[in-house]
Amino acid sequence: MTLDKLSPGKTGQIVAVNGLTFLRKRLLDLGFTPGGYVRVRKAAPFGGPIQFCLRGCEIALRSSEARMVAVKEAWK
Repeated sequence: MTLDKLSPGKTGQIVAVNGLTFLRKRLLDLGFTPGGYVRVRKAAPFGGPIQFCLRGCEIALRSSEARMVAVKEAWK
């Protein structure tokens, strides 16, 4: 499952970060590292940005960027 498929309020554990080199590096620099937990805060309608809580920070990503992060649903 990818990060854009998680529903608001759900938590996921990051499994892998895919994508082109520059985008993958940007996501890793933001803290989307394998093994970490991320919670979906809000999702804009019609495929707009999605807001996440990651390591105590609020981060918003485009749906296309969130699609690059593979997660498994977790109960943290």
